[in-house]
Amino acid sequence: MAVEQPSEAFYACSTVGVDNAPQWWRRFSVRNTNAVYSAHRNTVQMPATILRDPFFSTTAPQALNYGGLGAVVGHEAMHGFGKGPIYYNAEGEYGHWWTAHSMAGYSSRLQCMRQMHGISDESIDDEMLSDFAGLVAAHDAYLSLSPRKRQQSFHGFPYKDEQLFFISYCLKACDNNPDRLVPEYASWRDRCQVPLRMLGAFGQAFRCPAGSPMWIYNESRRCTFW
Repeated sequence: MAVEQPSEAFYACSTVGVDNAPQWWRRFSVRNTNAVYSAHRNTVQMPATILRDPFFSTTAPQALNYGGLGAVVGHEAMHGFGKGPIYYNAEGEYGHWWTAHSMAGYSSRLQCMRQMHGISDESIDDEMLSDFAGLVAAHDAYLSLSPRKRQQSFHGFPYKDEQLFFISYCLKACDNNPDRLVPEYASWRDRCQVPLRMLGAFGQAFRCPAGSPMWIYNESRRCTFW
């Protein structure tokens, strides 16, 4: 089999002797540092290239790994709650199986997030939901670690523990043009800041005073998902 691109070579080697090799491999370059949710398989798939700095490191504090790779995995997993995938049940069968009460709660949560993003349409619903719910899932997973693992830090670095988690979460949002808009997504600035504003733990970790732009002190005004 002749191949012209490194990604094609990787695909060819990884599927030798395998019948019906998964076609999702072709969606990745060997240089990609991203993950993808497969609605048909209900799985999160990622290339090995994402298992490195700044998303993951065997020598970094666990806060950085959970805020980095953990939030990416959480984001992709939460795509299972997007407006399309929610109609598939555990057996992969399509249908309107949610109760009216559940759908009303789901719609209410989306509306709260739209207001936080300052938009009125549904154009970024799926990515917006995945950003926030994925952050919450990754943060909960981080908090489930033992105190010893949660409290790892860099010697001499002024930030530690949960602060490192939140810093790591926003590293992927670094961009020369943070306000640049991409279809179906909020700007990188908003993808970093808005989910953190909605999570009370961020303001507590950085001891933000009441009224700070990055901390919604009144819990009743914060959006939730679960």
